[in-house]
Amino acid sequence: MKTEKIWDLPTRLFHWTFAASFMTAFAASTREWFLDYHVMAGALVLAGASFRFLWGFSGNRNARFSGFVRGWAEIKSFLTGFIRLNPAKYPGHNPAVGLAVIVMLALAAVLGATGVIVYSGEEMRGPLAGFFSFETAETAGLIHSVAAWSFLALAGVHIAAALLHDVIWKEGLIRSMLTGRKKVESMEDAAVAERPILKKTAFVLFAFVAASAAMLVATGQQASGHAGALVEGNGGFKPLEKNIAYEEECGSCHNAFSPTLLPARSWEKVMAGLAEHFGDDASLPDETSSEIRAWLLASSAERALSEPSKKILSSIGEGAPLRITETAYWKEKHVDIGEEVYSRKSVTSRTNCAACHPGSPWGSFEDRDISVPKV
Repeated sequence: MKTEKIWDLPTRLFHWTFAASFMTAFAASTREWFLDYHVMAGALVLAGASFRFLWGFSGNRNARFSGFVRGWAEIKSFLTGFIRLNPAKYPGHNPAVGLAVIVMLALAAVLGATGVIVYSGEEMRGPLAGFFSFETAETAGLIHSVAAWSFLALAGVHIAAALLHDVIWKEGLIRSMLTGRKKVESMEDAAVAERPILKKTAFVLFAFVAASAAMLVATGQQASGHAGALVEGNGGFKPLEKNIAYEEECGSCHNAFSPTLLPARSWEKVMAGLAEHFGDDASLPDETSSEIRAWLLASSAERALSEPSKKILSSIGEGAPLRITETAYWKEKHVDIGEEVYSRKSVTSRTNCAACHPGSPWGSFEDRDISVPKV
């Protein structure tokens, strides 16, 4: 046996960057506070997959698809030998790993596409905010989750198989992906024509996708926080506007809740029942009442581009709750908040949204902006 150069440097860099990016994205998906990190890492996964696709036509002989993509008969034969603990040896990827590479690249493409849809249609962030419907984003989110878990499972099988090859058959697979070199019995010396244009394109594509990801997150950051929710208006969407009468009349007794947090049917009930408003007479002059009612209906959850708006609507079905804190979505988001927090002097009650959500007056409830007062 002799030591040969098996893997070129770009292939090795891709391998470890791809793995690290996916694991970072997966770990960051467990908390919405880490959304920006999740998006950036996920975009690097997509950038890596884009690079690897082109590199599969322009890398060295073992990096090219033609060097490791095999038909089902050869894959089956290899797996049969593997199960019998006598697998055929290959200088580069064996047929089973070749199939895994193709599946992983396909899953990366699915994760990237569905991720953009979720980011735009559910999170309402990025340059495509609102382009996809919330319902489409929910479906994409389900596909995104299935693809992520499938990728993780496949990666687990890949790691386990690599360890077996190293521990049982002493092939040095893991080391070869670090050094690029591996001991092999023989290797064809057939020359592989260089494709410099494709090589350059692969690196440019990686840089382009990675830069686009950075811009996507930057745009999303600008569209979040105190920038507020967007509501229908003037044939498109516009930032939620404050209503002075609403703040002066309703905000004088309690928190002036964002109109984007309840459906129009709820606001209709609220305005129709001001004479008996949770035990108080909150009647208003007809002109003022009409102005506030029109503003509430024009900015209600149905007409808002806001994740809380869409999720509250989804959680209440056909209901028309009068209290935001009674909606299933609100309860789910605040399930970990203890009574002691609501009793703090700077909070006082569940209805004081602004105590923890500084962007609430603008209809913004981004998780990363949450700041729970200490006293």
